[in-house]
Amino acid sequence: MKFRLLRLVLFVMLLGLLSSIVFFSLKNEKDEIKKVADVAKNYFDRSLQYEKINLLSLALALSENCELKNAINSDDEEIGHEILSKLSLKFKKYTHMQDMKIQVVTSNHFLFARSWESGFSGVPLWWFRDDMDDIIKTQEPKSGIELGMMLTLRSTVPIWNDKEVIGYIESIKLLDELANNLRSNGIELFVLMNHEYLKEASLMRENSNIGNFVLSNMNASKRYFQHLKDLSWKELESEHMLYDKDVLFTHQPMYNSRGKKLGVFVLAIPPETYTKIVSNDNHYFFMQNFSSQDLSGVVKSWEKPLGGFKEQSHREIVELLPKLHKEDNVEFKNRARNFLGSYDKEALIDIILNSDTKMQKIGEIK
Repeated sequence: MKFRLLRLVLFVMLLGLLSSIVFFSLKNEKDEIKKVADVAKNYFDRSLQYEKINLLSLALALSENCELKNAINSDDEEIGHEILSKLSLKFKKYTHMQDMKIQVVTSNHFLFARSWESGFSGVPLWWFRDDMDDIIKTQEPKSGIELGMMLTLRSTVPIWNDKEVIGYIESIKLLDELANNLRSNGIELFVLMNHEYLKEASLMRENSNIGNFVLSNMNASKRYFQHLKDLSWKELESEHMLYDKDVLFTHQPMYNSRGKKLGVFVLAIPPETYTKIVSNDNHYFFMQNFSSQDLSGVVKSWEKPLGGFKEQSHREIVELLPKLHKEDNVEFKNRARNFLGSYDKEALIDIILNSDTKMQKIGEIK
C-alpha cells in the first residue's frame, strides 16, 4: 500500500515537473517570437522613416532651383520637363536613389511637368489627390505614403517666389526599393493597400490580391506571398504576428501623412533571419549590412535628431550638399554660410562631431 502511494506521489510530482517544463518552454518560445517581431518591426520603422527624410531633403533643395522657378513663371512646361529630367539623371548618377521621380504641380492642382515623361501638363490632379489639401492650407512641407495613380512614398514642398507660392515640387519613389533594402537584410516586405482605394490608384488594378487588399510592391517574394495567402488572416490581424512553418509574419497598419489608414505592412522573417536575430541579443545584426552613410543617418535620427543644428531645415541643407552636383549647390552653400554664421564655436564643434565620417566603426550599437 505504501509502495503504491509512493509511486502515485512520484507520478504526480513528475507530471507537475513535466507540465512546468512545457509551460516555461512555451512561454520562452512566445517571448522569443515577440522579441524577433519587435526587432524586425523597429528596423522596418526606422528604414521607412529614413526614406521619408531623404525624399523630403531632396524636395526642399529642389524647391529653391531658380531655373525651375523661371520656367513656372513663364508657364514653359517643356523647359520644366527638361530641368526635372536632367536633375533626375544626376540623382541616379551621383546618389543611391535610382528610381526617384520628380514632378511639379501648379498652385491650383494641375500638373506642370514631370521628370520621366512629357506631354501631360495641364492634367488636373485634384480629383484623386486629396492629400494636397493640407499643404495648400498650411504651406508646410510633408512626406509620407500617399495615393496617386499608384501607392508611393512622396514628399511635397511648396515652391516660393518671394512671398507667393507658385507651385509644389514632389519627389516620388515606389516602395519597391525599400523592399529590396529589407530583403538584403533577410526580411521580406508586403505593402498591402485596401481595395477601396483602387478608384484613385488605377495603375494597381491588375496587381495581385489577397483578401481585401491589393499588393503594391511588385518585387514581393512570390514564395512568401503564397505562404501569406495560406495563413489565417484573422489570427494575424488580431495578434499582429503569426509563426507558421518556421516563418514569422508580422502585421502593422499603414497610414498616409494625414493619419488615414491606407492598408497594412506585412513582414516575413525567414528561418535563417529568425535564427540570426535570436543569436544576436541586440540590433547589431541589421546594422552590420548598412552603408556608412545609411548607418550615420539612422543613428543620428535616434540619438540627436538635429545633430547640433538649431533647426531641422539647416541640417537638411548641409547634409544635402554632398549629394548635389557641383553646379547645383552654389546657392545652397551660400545659404549654409549665412545661417552657420550665427552659430557660436561650441555649436559648430557639436555639428562637426555629429557629422558623417569616412572612418568605419566596428562594434555593437546599443
